[in-house]
Amino acid sequence: MPFSPPTTAELDAVVSIKTKLLTEQPALAHNPVLTDTMILRFYRGRKNHEEHACEGIKNHFQWRSTEQVDSINERIGVFQREAQSGTVILGNRDNLGRPLIFVFPFKHDGYHRDIKQMHDLTIWSLELARKATKAEEERIVIVFDMEAFAMVNMDFEVVKYLIHTLQTQYPEMLEALYIVDAPGFFQACWYIISPWIDPVSRHKIMFIPRAELTQHVAEDQIVNKSMCNELTRHWEMESFSMPSYSPVPGASTAEALGHASSSSSSYPPSSLGAYQPPPVSKGVNEESKESATSPPLVVGPAQESDKINATPVNDENVPPAKGQNTTNKILNNYPANPVTNKTALTAGGVPTTQGVPTAAV
Repeated sequence: MPFSPPTTAELDAVVSIKTKLLTEQPALAHNPVLTDTMILRFYRGRKNHEEHACEGIKNHFQWRSTEQVDSINERIGVFQREAQSGTVILGNRDNLGRPLIFVFPFKHDGYHRDIKQMHDLTIWSLELARKATKAEEERIVIVFDMEAFAMVNMDFEVVKYLIHTLQTQYPEMLEALYIVDAPGFFQACWYIISPWIDPVSRHKIMFIPRAELTQHVAEDQIVNKSMCNELTRHWEMESFSMPSYSPVPGASTAEALGHASSSSSSYPPSSLGAYQPPPVSKGVNEESKESATSPPLVVGPAQESDKINATPVNDENVPPAKGQNTTNKILNNYPANPVTNKTALTAGGVPTTQGVPTAAV
């Protein structure tokens, strides 16, 4: 469901949760991962329960330490085989500027894979996408391209890990998940998978035909099967880098919450290679600290045509396979989001359509 801006009550809850966290763990004040938006995500994902949100955030930082999440990019060689398989392609954005994660199950062999490498690849992909999100919402979009999918590619253990990680460690970060051209027999798989997903989150998952994907993602941002193979052949580890933030040490919660965004319909530019979105009315944020050689990404106000209107997963019929689209180019690295980690949250300050912010994913 679409992101909705925080209410006054939610802003109060964010202040309360942050105060509790920093009282118990003062070092978190300088941790770039702890943003006001992150706290809001956990609060909403834990059904607006402050204590549960606070415990969830503390558990998240413990999980990051256990799984060595902050050094995941330096350890990419450990799961290089899975990263180079072409199962996951990152680097592009949807029509509203949200980072995209394309998944190609046909590239995955469920019988010959290293489960630890798959776990690391999952974490690495989610972290890379999270760092490229718009700071005021921290939302991503995942696309599962089911072309050429066969049962040998089905890996329930990996799917369950993805769902569990999204729900426990990245709540409310998923904007939408599109399952494109799923074959009819996938309904049997979905019968097993769907109970693992929070009932509210299930409405973010949509089965759509390939032609409908262009309603949400520009054609030059869509990766198809043939491009997936091409990208796999030219994959370079150096092209993927975990962007670093520039936190503001010592900034108070009140200062962070009181710093209103200069534009509610755009966010700072980023270095997305040669990609240029369609012309929009908003200008580039002049305060960006990105390199002058990096072309800007400017996203305008949400239009009616941008709103998600795909078929929810609770529909019984999975659409039949369609022919694939061709694309002009692909960008395979995410930039840093130059926004400071002290995210500004103001009630009503982010453009959105109506949505109930209670999903666990």
